[in-house]
Amino acid sequence: MEEFSDACELLGEHLPQVPPEQLVDICRSMDINKDGHVDLNEFLETFRLVDMDHEDRPDGEDSSPDEETHRLE
Repeated sequence: MEEFSDACELLGEHLPQVPPEQLVDICRSMDINKDGHVDLNEFLETFRLVDMDHEDRPDGEDSSPDEETHRLE
C-alpha cells in the first residue's frame, strides 16, 4: 500500500488528489488473488483490463473514476 500511495502522490502532482479511502478501494480491487498484496502481475493485469474497457468505448466517452474503480472489483 505504501508504494502505491507513493505512486499516487507522484501522479497527484499532475492529476486531482485522490482521497485515502479511494486509494484503499483501488488497492483492494487490484488484489486479484485477495492475499493482501498487489504484485506486479496483478498491477499489470488491472491496467490491461482498464485499457481493454477504454478501447471498447466510443471516442469521447469516458467514465468517472468511481465507475472505473467499480469495474475493477
